[in-house]
Amino acid sequence: MTSIPYLVLIMTCLAGLFWGASCEGAYSGNFLIENCNWRRRHFLNNLGAKVNVSIARFADHNLSRNLTCITNIYALEGYLRLKVSRFSLLGSSSCRTSSERLKIFHHGLQTNNYITWCGETYAEELYFKDTVVLEYNTGLHGEGDGFDIEVSRVGRPCGNVQTLAVTNKTRLLYSPLYPDPYPHRLDCYYRLLGPGKNLRIRSLSHDIEWDETCDYDVLQINQRKFCGSEIIDVLETAQSTDTSVTFSTDGSYAGAGYVLEYFNEQDLSVVCDGDTSLNPIDLQGGENSHFIELKIKQTGRR
Repeated sequence: MTSIPYLVLIMTCLAGLFWGASCEGAYSGNFLIENCNWRRRHFLNNLGAKVNVSIARFADHNLSRNLTCITNIYALEGYLRLKVSRFSLLGSSSCRTSSERLKIFHHGLQTNNYITWCGETYAEELYFKDTVVLEYNTGLHGEGDGFDIEVSRVGRPCGNVQTLAVTNKTRLLYSPLYPDPYPHRLDCYYRLLGPGKNLRIRSLSHDIEWDETCDYDVLQINQRKFCGSEIIDVLETAQSTDTSVTFSTDGSYAGAGYVLEYFNEQDLSVVCDGDTSLNPIDLQGGENSHFIELKIKQTGRR
């Protein structure tokens, strides 16, 4: 039997067609929503024009497995800024074919220039040129809390100081236009703020024009400069986190840029009496596979 809400949708759409209106997005009730109720295309023709793209508890809408929803957003000859205010999908940040996930494509679906987010690992801000495509897939369940993304047209990337919250959850920071080459003559400034005292910043990808003194294109974390493709692994220790990250480029060569991850690292300090040794032991299980061998020699009784 056809549900009452579905009949309401049909009647609404028929009435809209009679008056020349669109049915798209007319209802988002408790049945399978074609294309997540997203418009297929958005054209942001003027500076400041924006659109919000969101998913909210789509498990409550009886979405099918592996449902894919796509929207294309255009700003021809302009830049697009993605501002993410909420992102929480089901599962871990390690994406699998069965994961609930969001893919973000630069220049459309026919390119290999895209990033994928799963779990609760995401970036608060991204920049793209001309076109961006958002492709959401429910995976096997689609039971995460969802996400909110504001896409707006801007004149240039990095117009203002961006303040980023630091927590014990991993967040990401991308160079503008990543994975495409970053623009010339950039001045990006970020403040990483949080209550913790051990801020870890690491590079997941890093390709910046190299110079012996990093005078051309440079990524700077507080007073430390980075360029080329050297691995970045910085631990900032203080009573509270207030770390500056800047990225400046000149008018010549441009690399693919960088992806950084940052988070508050748990304090694992050990205080013991007696003859104590801490020995790091490398394992073969992967990048994060390691442990500390702790040997304590008793020196007497109390």
